[in-house]
Amino acid sequence: MAESKVRVAIVGMGIGKPNGRAIAANVHGEVSALCDLDSARMEEFTDDLPNEPKHYTDYKKLCKDPDIDAIYVATPHPFHKENSILCLEAGKAVLCEKPFTVNATEAA
Repeated sequence: MAESKVRVAIVGMGIGKPNGRAIAANVHGEVSALCDLDSARMEEFTDDLPNEPKHYTDYKKLCKDPDIDAIYVATPHPFHKENSILCLEAGKAVLCEKPFTVNATEAA
């Protein structure tokens, strides 16, 4: 029986890169897509990966990709809530870099 892998997308090429490398190194993980406003940052990170992930500059389009199981949100703090909720509403598992929101009112 073939082992299945969790197909993960990384949103944000800053803090997302070290964790993306860890996902790629795990036998149960695969970085299947990258999302960033800067295409050059995605190209640079792709060189560090064992496969060729899809590239997105629009995280809303990324969320609609049926080939993605989970999304790691590593965008700047003010965008965590919006990004994470959209991913969850699209049926994706989400790992959000801290903090989820920038204040208690947003979290309510």
